Amino acid sequence: MGASWKKTLYSTCIAQFIAMVGFGFVLPFMAFYIHDLGVPEGPQADKWAGILVTAMGIPMAICSPIWGWIADRYGRKSMVLRAMFGGAITVVLMAFVQNVHQLLVLRILQGILTGTIMASIALVAAAAPLERSGYALGLVTVSASGGNFMGPLLGGYAAKFVGYRATFIVAGAILFIGGFIVAYGTEEKFERHAASRTGVTRAFLPLLATGSFLVPLLTLCLITFAATAPAPIFPYFVKSVSALDDKSAAALTGIIISVVGLVETLSAWIFGSFGDRWGHRQVMMAAVVWGGIMAGLQAYARNIPELMTFRVLFAFGMAGIFPTASAIIRKVVPEHSLGKAFGLVASLNALGWAFGPLAGAYLSAYMRDYRPTFTLSGVALCVVSLFIAWRVKEPPGPDEGLQASAPSADP
Repeated sequence: MGASWKKTLYSTCIAQFIAMVGFGFVLPFMAFYIHDLGVPEGPQADKWAGILVTAMGIPMAICSPIWGWIADRYGRKSMVLRAMFGGAITVVLMAFVQNVHQLLVLRILQGILTGTIMASIALVAAAAPLERSGYALGLVTVSASGGNFMGPLLGGYAAKFVGYRATFIVAGAILFIGGFIVAYGTEEKFERHAASRTGVTRAFLPLLATGSFLVPLLTLCLITFAATAPAPIFPYFVKSVSALDDKSAAALTGIIISVVGLVETLSAWIFGSFGDRWGHRQVMMAAVVWGGIMAGLQAYARNIPELMTFRVLFAFGMAGIFPTASAIIRKVVPEHSLGKAFGLVASLNALGWAFGPLAGAYLSAYMRDYRPTFTLSGVALCVVSLFIAWRVKEPPGPDEGLQASAPSADP
């Protein structure tokens, strides 16, 4: 058992790192790519940047619970493969679009097919011993953060020197590599539980009716909404602060996102282990408060060093949220419902990703200023920390909360 779950954990982490490198390749220049597709700079570009993020988030929110239900019926490994290979295909196709509407269609398709982090977490959560869940889920988060460190750095410079379209193709090839590592490097001893034979509606009812699961689920959604509000306009903010041209600003954005990813890589593992020792609720609440303060301070950055400093400190706090929240959820969800549970996590997380950036983009377009979006992000995160203090509870023990309410099998 020990060697098997560790092999699956480490192979999944390597694949997740590679996958996030591929996805991160396009982050620094996606906002500028729409200029090449005929969208002029200014409020119209700000809105389209938000729409393209939302276009991925909404279908991901709709499809993730369905993918999770399928994972509990047929296995979690196949869902990781679907997410990685689906992402590879859609990213490659983005290199060939001729207008922003075609790019929008592919972003919608990407939202339907992808979700590598949640799929990987479900696979690892099922394989790892419960007492090591904080460590294992923290390591998956570390791997994703490490990819977020390398991907934007390489992608920003690739876009500068070989162009946007060639960079999309390279990103897709990287995602294919991650998929093959999962295919040949992970093991899953999957046995379908009787409860997984229920229909879609009945399968999710016990989860949604349990406060110990629903409250941290909603909390993650609120945190994602607040934290991602500045995401679509961040490259434009970097450009305004640095006074660089589009491609140079994309490269600089890649550097900043990469430094942020490095900090997340180092801190996510630490926070996951701290949560196992000191309580995941306390660690999560402290991380959200810290992140809210640092998000608001970014609005006052006058130059790139100040912006990078606040962004790095913001990332340090944000890195502690997901592994601690995931560990709380893991403790109240039985193994046969892990796919559905983390499918719902992916769904609510995608909703936050959909509407947070959209709200931030439209606020920036309305105010004709990028700084209020960072203020909104910081205030919202601090408000969420109060909700955590009020409603989120530390689970009293492993697998309590949902075991008793597991549905019986259909005849």
